[in-house]
Amino acid sequence: MVEGAYLIVKCPQCGQLILSKRSKTRTCPHCGHRFLLSRSMILARASSSLDAAELIREMKMKNKQL
Repeated sequence: MVEGAYLIVKCPQCGQLILSKRSKTRTCPHCGHRFLLSRSMILARASSSLDAAELIREMKMKNKQL
């Protein structure tokens, strides 16, 4: 798999963290908002879905501590 094939972005509507493969658009599974990935801030990249899921867990834990 290509390095960074999975992206972690924040939904511009509800702010939830979303895991996405490289594509043009994504629909948020939390609020249903459809948005362009090219206009989204990429928070992290991962080479596998397992690595991406771990990154999301770490980001959520950091936010809870703030």
